[in-house]
Parts: sequence; C-alpha cells; structure tokens
Amino acid sequence: MNRIVITLFSAIVLSMSLATQAQGVAHSQGNLQLSVGGGGFGSYYFRAGQPVSDFDPLNGDSVYGCVYPRGSYHHYLRADLHIGAVVGRDTLVSNYWEMSSEGLPYVIETRNRSKAQYSPKARSELDITETIFDNHQVSFTVPCWDLRPHISMGLAITQRSMSWSGASVDDFVMLEYSIANRGDRSLTEVYVGFETVAAALNVFPAEPDQDNLLGWLSEYEFEDRCPQTERLNLAYVMDNDGDPVAGQFTDESLRAAVGIMLLGSSSEIERLNFNWWDVTSGREGMFGPRRTGTLDNPFRPISEYLGYPCKDVNQYYLMSHPEVDYDQLFTAADHSPLGWLPPPAISEMIASGGLGRFLLSFGPFSLGVNEHFDFTIAVVGGDNVHNDPLAHFDPYHPQSFYDQLDFSELATNARWAQWVYDNPGYDTDSDGYCGEFRICEGDTIWYKGDGVPDFRGNTPPPAPFTRILTEPSKITIRWNGYFCETSKDPFSNLVDFEGYRVYCGLDTRRASLSILSSYDRENFFRLKWHDLGSGYGKWLNDEPPYSLDELQTIHNNPNLDPHRYTRDYPLFEGDSVFYFQMVDANLDDLSSPLSIHKVYPNATDPG
Repeated sequence: MNRIVITLFSAIVLSMSLATQAQGVAHSQGNLQLSVGGGGFGSYYFRAGQPVSDFDPLNGDSVYGCVYPRGSYHHYLRADLHIGAVVGRDTLVSNYWEMSSEGLPYVIETRNRSKAQYSPKARSELDITETIFDNHQVSFTVPCWDLRPHISMGLAITQRSMSWSGASVDDFVMLEYSIANRGDRSLTEVYVGFETVAAALNVFPAEPDQDNLLGWLSEYEFEDRCPQTERLNLAYVMDNDGDPVAGQFTDESLRAAVGIMLLGSSSEIERLNFNWWDVTSGREGMFGPRRTGTLDNPFRPISEYLGYPCKDVNQYYLMSHPEVDYDQLFTAADHSPLGWLPPPAISEMIASGGLGRFLLSFGPFSLGVNEHFDFTIAVVGGDNVHNDPLAHFDPYHPQSFYDQLDFSELATNARWAQWVYDNPGYDTDSDGYCGEFRICEGDTIWYKGDGVPDFRGNTPPPAPFTRILTEPSKITIRWNGYFCETSKDPFSNLVDFEGYRVYCGLDTRRASLSILSSYDRENFFRLKWHDLGSGYGKWLNDEPPYSLDELQTIHNNPNLDPHRYTRDYPLFEGDSVFYFQMVDANLDDLSSPLSIHKVYPNATDPG
C-alpha cells in the first residue's frame, strides 16, 4: 500500500545555509541516510571540533556519514574503494587516496516530477552519479605505503548511488560501479574491495566509541509461510551491547547493525572475502584472524601487524586470498582445530568490542584496454539487533550471547535489497527465464530474479506538485493527486494507492513529527488460517487489501461487516477461517473543509 506523506518543517530548518553546513552530497530519502563521494561512502569530518555534514541535494537535509535510523545521528561506518590488479610483472592497488574527480560535477537525477532535477532516466528517488580516476599523486608519505609515487592503472570509475523512501525499501542505499580500463595495458586478476572503518557512535556528542563488533551474516532462515534459508553474505558492524542506560534501551541506544553486501556483477564472481582487524588505540598488534597456512598455501606475513596489510602487494594479497573471518565476538574462542591461528593474548578485550576495520573484497575478473566491469553493492541497515538490555556476554563462551541477537530486520532489509536489484519472477531481458521459485502449499513463490539488474523498488507513487499558501495563523497545502492515485506498483503491477498524510515538525526525525490531517481509503486485509498439522498453525495474509464492496462480493454477503470478525472471533466458512484488519484508520471522509478534501469534487477525470 502506498501513501503520500507531506511534511512541513520550521523556517529555521528551511533557511539553513548549505554553504556553511555542507561539503558534499548525501542521500536522506530513506531510513538509512548516507553521504557519498570519492568512490566511497559514509564519510564526515570535523572542523573546529564539530562534525561537518554533507547534504541531500533535493531538500538540503544534513547527513553525518552513515546514519541509521533516519534522524538519529547514529553513525555506523565509512567505506573506501580499493582496486587491485596484476599489470605485467607488477602488482598494483589504487585506493581512495589515489583517486580524483578532476573537477567533474555530480549528476543529480530524481523521479520526483516536482523537482528541477527530474529525469526519466532516474532509477530511484535520488540518483547521484560521479566519475573518478586513479591518477592522484599523494603528496605525503603514509606509513606502510610503497616508497614510490602512485602508479596509475588508467582506471575510470563511475559510481551511481540510489535511494528510496517507500516501505520495505528505505533501509538501504544501492551503489552501482562501472570500472573501465582507459589505459594502454591489460589488467588481469582484478579484485575490488571496500575497506570499511567501523565506528558505531552518536555523532552528538562526537566521542569515539571503542566498543564495536564486526561480523558476517552468511545466510538467514526466513519465517515465511514455508520457511526458507537464503544466502546473504553481508559484512556488518554493530555496537557490542546496544548502549542501554540503567538496564533499559533509550532513543540514544545503538541497537542496530549496518552492513555491506554484493548484489551482483556483470561477470561471475569466483571469490568473496571478509577480513577484519582491530585498531583500538592502546592495544598491541592490530590483530586480525589469519589461517595457519598449509604446504600448498603457506602462511604469509602482510606487515609487522597480524591483520593490517602494508604496501600494494600485501593489500592485493588480502583482497585475493580466499578467507572469510569468524565474527569478532568469537575472538577468545579457540579456532585452532579449524585451521586458524590461536587467540591473541588480548583476545578477551577484542571480543568485547573495539575500533575495527573490515575489508569486503571479490573477484577475479580481467579488464582489457577499453573494457569495463560493472557491479552493485548495497549498504543495509537493520534495527533492534540488540533486544535484551540485560544480556550477559562471556568472551570465552559467546554463543549464548550471539543466539539472543535478532538479525531479522537486517536480513529482511538485505533480502529486499536483493529483490529491488533483481526483481523475482520478472524476465528483464525477455529471454523466457524469470528466475528461481519454490512451491509453497501449492503456490508458486518467486524468490530470485533472472540475473539481469532491474533497480525497481516497491516505491511510493510519484510525489504530487504541491503549492503552499500562507495567511496569518493559517497554511493551505494544495496538490493534484492524479498521478499519485493512478500509478502502479512495480512489484505487484497493482494500483495500490492508500492515502495522504500531512505532518508538521521542527526536524526530520519521525519522533518529532505530529500528524495534522489524514485521508485513508477504506479497505481491509483478509487473513486466513493455515493449518500446519500437529495442532499448530498460523494466520497469513498473502493478498492485496480489499474494499468493503470487494469483500462482500467475495464472501457473497451484501451485509458483511469486517469489523465484526477479529482474531478472537473469526469468520468460519466451510473449511476456511478468516478475520479482517483495517488497513490503517480507514478515514475516507473528504467532506470537511478543515481536513484533506477535494477543492473540485465534481471535476471530470482527465483520463
């Protein structure tokens, strides 16, 4: 169900000077807010001890790095692009320090027809595109770098980030990359990586939070009508305990997790790696999990530190060497029988949390001269991972603590990112293949697309043209809802417009908004009881909502009153059992001039 939301903010917010507050561009369309630029994302920095924000080019919202949930000022990570390849007899790596935009501007596109940046080519509510090159000569010496000027591979990298605000699709931002070889040499065994600074903290006050945990969510069992385990391969960061206060979670508690996942690429990916290392100040060694090595694959030092790679050849080794590290909270457990080095002396401290980095990398592929390689990742957030403020963590027996964590929201949002990237059951290239499906209780359930990117989300209808008229002690908001109310949902192909809401608030946080007026179509969900045997069953809704007239027709009862049939007092019809839920408040009265109403109720439908 799609709903148009119109929000008014105070004049203080609207008149904020972008020139003094913002440095780059960012997405604030959804529940995950993300700054982008330089081939990476999630960055913000400090000036005179205060954090400096990037801004959303459509509405001027300030965004401090990677914020989740929206408006919370809870920052989680920053990631930078690394590209490594074998070039002739040399091994080269280009990272974000060695990339530049050469003054090229960002390209801003939106599907919002009321904005000056509207473009029919936009894939999301806000597309931000930039192109960078690996030709920047670093003017200072960085420890562990090669003692030579940067050697460019002749790469041109285009980054296109996309965000949505609709239900189910507002907890992630997608980034599509196209890496082109503009040099005069072929590149072989190319690997791509995102080195990520994990820092789950509150931006205000800006204090380093040295109790983060890094992990890898390889798969998740979804509790659908027919439970199914699906592959995710998501590298994430979270706070170690959610920061409860006096045994309770508050609005300032860091209960979420935010991660990065690979959605797809233009050629098959043979290897997907996850490596992490601890960089907490005051600790020894920058520990990171490493395998012991074998005769065929001996252990290789990558620096004076166990986990942190120095120089191009060692950065490339870490990106290309097959390894998926165990989660940080399991550091004090002995993994030696599984082929890992024994725990370090400070394993208890590391397992309890710290400042860390992880490297998500994949490949290999080849890039001939003037060839390009495309891939798409998603930055995904999921709230309420920490659900027990009194949970006890034992670093030497961490499994019980891990088992009580709730990754359901993170996994569900990651699944939606996969679906938006490649819509299940949709034949994008018209070759007859629609993806993969399973049969569940006689129904065909599509769960995977055809392998061709779609970038189509379960988005709200197009926003209407809006005019705001002011008088003393009065604000009138006028809009035309034709396109809002007649557009089809790209997933269901149904016209599922639900209603309008008008909010007012002093800032963009959902908790700060107060509803002024609402219009909601009168319709109902119909839930049906599914018997699972042995005395077990569950209520499921896998149908679109129905109007009152539709329900009375389906049940052949012109006097059917859905309000009478609740979960406790359902409707019995033969072997079937149903009950009904209103879709929101069913406030469909358009007659009051002091609420949402039609100025021209008898106007002819333009068709």
